[in-house]
Amino acid sequence: MLAADPETLGFAAKAAAENTIPDTDGDGNPIYPEARAEIEEGVHMLETLLEANVDKNFDKLEIYVLRNVLTVPEELVPWVRLGHYEVCYPKLLVQRLCQYVHGSHVLDLSLSGPP
Repeated sequence: MLAADPETLGFAAKAAAENTIPDTDGDGNPIYPEARAEIEEGVHMLETLLEANVDKNFDKLEIYVLRNVLTVPEELVPWVRLGHYEVCYPKLLVQRLCQYVHGSHVLDLSLSGPP
């Protein structure tokens, strides 16, 4: 956008509507100093708008995928158990505690040496 001629972007028409005469360079070509700042601001606004729309629609996709693709049917929920939830089940908790107590007892015996 910055390489485009400011006259083709409408800066000449804006200057004519405001009854102003633009400055000229050494070759007599009109110079529009506000063109660069306005183009940069417009491009930034367009990028922000596109980013917001992509972000909003990606959020919709994420919600759809989590609700409809990456789900476990209700009838399978009791059969599915993730590894980090195993400690929540009483039977497994008791087994792990027994293993821990047995391991600490063996360690105490090995550290204390023969009687």
